[in-house]
Amino acid sequence: MPPMAGEVGSNRTLSLDIGGTTAKICFIEDGIPQTTRKFEVARAWRDVKGSGLPVRVPTVELVEIGAGGGSIASVDMLRRLKIGPESAGSEPGPAACGRGGAQATVTDAHLIVGNIAADGFADGMITLVPKNAPQAIAQHVMAAMGLDCVSMAAAGIIELADETMANAARVHGIELGHDIAGFDLLVTGGGGALHAARIAEKLGIRRIIVPQNAGVGSAVGFLRSPVAFESAVSVMAVLDEIDGQELSDRIRRQLSDVRAIVGQVVAPERISTAIKIDLRYKGQGLELCLDVEDADQLISGLPALAEAFVTRYTRSVGFALHDIPVEVVCVSVTAREQRQIGQSAAKAPRVSLPDTAQQGTRGVFDLAAGCRIPYAVLERAQLTRAPRAGPAVIREAQTTTLVRPNWSVRSTDLGHLVLERGAP
Repeated sequence: MPPMAGEVGSNRTLSLDIGGTTAKICFIEDGIPQTTRKFEVARAWRDVKGSGLPVRVPTVELVEIGAGGGSIASVDMLRRLKIGPESAGSEPGPAACGRGGAQATVTDAHLIVGNIAADGFADGMITLVPKNAPQAIAQHVMAAMGLDCVSMAAAGIIELADETMANAARVHGIELGHDIAGFDLLVTGGGGALHAARIAEKLGIRRIIVPQNAGVGSAVGFLRSPVAFESAVSVMAVLDEIDGQELSDRIRRQLSDVRAIVGQVVAPERISTAIKIDLRYKGQGLELCLDVEDADQLISGLPALAEAFVTRYTRSVGFALHDIPVEVVCVSVTAREQRQIGQSAAKAPRVSLPDTAQQGTRGVFDLAAGCRIPYAVLERAQLTRAPRAGPAVIREAQTTTLVRPNWSVRSTDLGHLVLERGAP
C-alpha cells in the first residue's frame, strides 16, 4: 500500500487532490493506483479528453476537473450557475486575496460562508481582504441569479463545486466497474479537506483520510514515492498465435534490465518486480490489464489469462464477445523499491493543550438549513486518538478541514486525520 493509505489500513482508496485550478481523482486498490498507457499532451481545450496529442506512455490514471480554489463562478444567459474551468490562478487570484482579482471564486465563497477565516489564514503569510469576497459574489453571482442573500449565493457556489467533483468520481467509478461507496476518500491539496465531507456524502463514502501535510501532498508524495522503473514489450498478436517461450524469454531480459536500473540506488533485497499483460478483443480499443505471476506463466498459462480476461471484461462491461479472439497488446515489467508501511513517516508533533482546549466557535452557513450553524474551531495539532464529534473546523497552516454535522474526527499516531460518518 502507499504509505498514507496503508498507515490507516485503507486498501480501497479514492484519492482526491484539490488545488487552485483543478481537482484530480485517482482510484487506488491494494496500494496500486489505476494506470493507463493513454496520455494526452498539448490539449487544445482544458480538461477536454480527445483534444490533445496521444502519447503511449505509462501514467497514473487521473481524472482532472476544472474545479479548484481559484475556479471562477459565473452565471450564464439562462441564469444557471457555472463553476470553471476558467480560473483566477495565483495572479491576480481570488478577489479576497487583494491582488487585483475581481471575479467570484470558490475561495471567496468559502470565506463568506465561514469555512475559512481571514484571521491567521496560511499561518499569517497571506493577508486576505474579506470585504472583496462579498462584493465579487454579489456582483457576478447574486445579482445575476436574482438572489438577495450573498451567503446563499456563496453556499451555492461551493455546493456546485462539490457536485462537479463528486459526479466526475461517480462517472469514472462506473467506467471502471467500482462501487465507490466501498472506498475511503483520501484528500490532499489546499482545498481537499474543505470539500471532502460533502463529496463523501454525495458518493456514499463513510471514511475520509486527511494525511499529515495534506496541503502540500504533491510535494510530499514526490519525496516519499518509492524508486521504480517500468518497461513495456509491444506484442500486438492474437493470444492463440503467440510463441509463449519466446515471449517469456523477452520478459526475462526486460526484468533483468529494470532490476539493474533500480538497483543503482536500491539494495537488491529491497527490489520487487511485477509483470502485467494488456489484453483486448481484436479490433477493440478497450484494453484490460491483468497480473502475471511470473514469466513461466507466459509459456503454458496463456489460456488461463484469456479466461481471466473474459471474466474481467464481463464484470466491467456486462457481457462477453465469445466469437472474437483475444489479442495481447503488450506486456509490462516493473521493478520497484520495497518499503515498510510507516518507515518514511515522521510522528506528528503534539501540543501541550488540554483535551478540551479549542479556539472558540464561528458560524458556518449551511445551505440546507439556510442559516449559520456554530462550528467548534480547533487546531489540528491538539487532536488525539479520541474521536471528536462535529461540526468543527480544524485549522492548520496549509489547509482547513471541515467536519460536518454527523461526522467525527480523530488523529492517528502519525498525524493523519480520520473522519468517519455516523449512522444516517
